[in-house]
Amino acid sequence: MSRLLRSIYRYNFRHTMATSSTSGARKLQLTDEVRFPVPWGHIAAKVWGDPGGRPVLGLHGWQDNANSFDALAPLLPTDFYFIVLDFPGHGRSSHRPPGLPNQFVEYLFDIKRVVDVLKWKRFSIIGHSMGGGIGVTFAGLFPEFVERVVSLDLMAPVSRDPEMAPSLLRTSIEQTLGIEAVNKEEKTYTPEAALKRCDFEPPRA
Repeated sequence: MSRLLRSIYRYNFRHTMATSSTSGARKLQLTDEVRFPVPWGHIAAKVWGDPGGRPVLGLHGWQDNANSFDALAPLLPTDFYFIVLDFPGHGRSSHRPPGLPNQFVEYLFDIKRVVDVLKWKRFSIIGHSMGGGIGVTFAGLFPEFVERVVSLDLMAPVSRDPEMAPSLLRTSIEQTLGIEAVNKEEKTYTPEAALKRCDFEPPRA
């Protein structure tokens, strides 16, 4: 979790705790957790708000999951219908089959699959870090679908000179196969151990 999102989380947590007992203002509510079928399993998502609201898709960052938006979501307008995805291999979503790594372009397929199931014709995107880059790229590919994109902690996807493409692709292939070779055993962690690995301390009230 990046320092920016961590600071947003801490600020929103304190703000929510400070105002929850004194303010009667309505907040966007977590209403459901759903699964969208995909060929290798499912994509999980958290749902905030009413289906009749303005459709907004939430996209988390690298090594994050849908919970990244738990503190931000209640502060969004109450007329939002906010669906936050767990990208494949993250949170409660199915991992891709062995040998198929999580590549940037694959996430674009995932968004289109979910949007097709929802039958959304026009929606907005709120993305953090990698999710912001994916959102911007999806909007460029499917501008007729995307009304607005809000990107937290990322202005645009990383780009390189076209002449570097062959060497970058070669490096990506070699590194991916190298990771596969050393990660043959599945690893699981307790919530406490996972937080310790990412050097994250839950905010205090």
